[in-house]
Parts: sequence; structure tokens; C-alpha cells
Amino acid sequence: MGINFSRGFLTKSNLSQASLNWGDLTYAKMSESQLIETDLTKANLTGAFMVKSVLRSAKLSGANLSYSNLRGANLSDANCCGANLQGANLQGAKLRYIDLREANLQGANLRDADLEGADLTNAIVDNADFTNATLRDTKVIGTQLKPQTIQKNLSELQLKRNPNYAGSFELLSTSYAVAVFNKDNSLSC
Repeated sequence: MGINFSRGFLTKSNLSQASLNWGDLTYAKMSESQLIETDLTKANLTGAFMVKSVLRSAKLSGANLSYSNLRGANLSDANCCGANLQGANLQGAKLRYIDLREANLQGANLRDADLEGADLTNAIVDNADFTNATLRDTKVIGTQLKPQTIQKNLSELQLKRNPNYAGSFELLSTSYAVAVFNKDNSLSC
């Protein structure tokens, strides 16, 4: 069991390079905090308030960030592989080159987020809002994306019909991914 900062007031704190793995930071107030390269592996950050915090290169693998508020935060190069971000507010967040493989983003708010180069391989994105998000060079292999989600971001994803596969589209910005519309009108990549 890690450190317990549950409901703690850590606003504008500097926890860079700290080891908080398995820590309990549920509902902690951590806005404008520095958590650069912090180890938060398997930490519980449910409902944490981390508006405009900097978590560049943080280790959040397997962490629970459900319903946390990360609006305007910087998680560029963070490892969030297998993390739970269900219902999280990531509006306007900088998520460049973030590892979100197998992460749960159900119902997450990613409006205006910068996901350039992010890896969403096998991520769960049901009801996530990607309106005006930057998705340039984003990896979406195995991720189920609904056409409505894609249509809001067509300029970034640059879909084009792939002549080699009936009913399929190629993601031009990720040369190895092929998107296919399923019978239920979802888009598999």
C-alpha cells in the first residue's frame, strides 16, 4: 500500500520524480502541481482535481483516474497504459505522445485536447468526446470508434477510401492502420 493523500490539499505542489505508486490520492486537490516523471503506477486518483497540472513523462500505468479533472493538464509522453480514465475531464489537455494502450476512456471529455502521436491501441473510447481534438499521427489499432466521433475529426485523421478492402478506409496519418466500418455502424481500426 502506498502513501495516503486522499482528499489532501496539494495545489501548486512539486511532486516531480516522487514515487507515489499504489498511493491513494482520491479527491485530492492538486491543480497547477508539478508531477514530472512522477511514479503513480497503480495509484488511485479517482475524482482528483488536477487542472493545469504538469504530468509530463509520468508513470500512470494501471492508475485509476476515473472522474478526475485534468482540464488543461500536460500529460505529454506519460505512460497511461491500462489506466482507467472513465468520465475524466481532459478538455484542452496536452496529451502528445501519451501511451493510452488498453486504457478506459469511456465517457471522457477530450474536447480540444492535443493527442498528436498518442497511442490509443485497444483503448475503450465509448461515448468519449473528441470534438476538435488534434489526432494527427494518433495510433488507433483495435480501438472501436463510432463514425460520429470520427466525423468531427476528419481533417486530422484524413480518412480516404481504401480500394483494396471493400467498405474500408485508410488512416493516412498512421500508415499501418486500416479502419473498417462494421455492420453496427461502428468503426474498427
